[in-house]
Order: sequence, then C-alpha cells, then structure tokens
Amino acid sequence: MHFDLSPLAGKTISSVSLNQTVDAGHGGNITGGQLSKANAVWTASPTSTAPGFTAMGDTAQINGNFATNATATWTPSNMIFQGYVDNPATFHGLVISGANPSQAHFTGAATLTGTTTIGQIELSVSDASDWRAASYD
Repeated sequence: MHFDLSPLAGKTISSVSLNQTVDAGHGGNITGGQLSKANAVWTASPTSTAPGFTAMGDTAQINGNFATNATATWTPSNMIFQGYVDNPATFHGLVISGANPSQAHFTGAATLTGTTTIGQIELSVSDASDWRAASYD
C-alpha cells in the first residue's frame, strides 16, 4: 500500500494506525497478520508480485477470526513512522502478510489514521481503489 506522506511534512507524529476492512467471504481467519515496510519501489497491480519487505518488529501481529466489514488494525510505533515522514525517500509503502492458515481478504482502500502536533490525520492508499479478493485470487 502506498501512502502520500507529503501532507505530514514537518509535523510530529503522536500516534498512527493502519486500518483495513475485512472481507470474510473466503474465511475470516488472520493468523500472524504482520505489518511490514516495502524494501524498494514497487507497483501494485493484480499481476505484480509482492515486493521484498521487512517486518515492523514494533507492531503486534493480528490473530483471530474477523467478520465481513470488521476492521483489522495495526498500530506501528509513532517513532518508526516519524522516520518515514522525515525521510519520505525511504518509505516505499506498507505490506500486510499472514501465516498459514490465514484466509481473510480485504476490501476497499486502507486508511492510515493518527494524530500529529496539529490534530487528527487520515490518509488513504494512493494507488489502489479496491483490493477485493475476487481481483487477486
């Protein structure tokens, strides 16, 4: 997922969360749902391969069964995310991955929410309108 961080330039991040709406049509299980940082520039499309990525070790993995339209939320460290805001050239996007037997898919665009020194923020994925399971299975 790519996010345009330019609206946050010069701001101090107090908190941040990545929110994704679950589509449990193929099953709602998420096992070891991990938030990672993409290692290099990549393009999101139904035929592209996943980029190399590095786990954001400070972010708790998600485990559980989710119903359709439930929100799965990852909460990375504001300090690590501040580094992306301060050095946007090092930020190539986020990757969500899961361990076997994860079945949940996501629908709609992910949102990145949080707070800064000037108030609430909300950013949406900048290069994907919908990550429906039917398009990516």
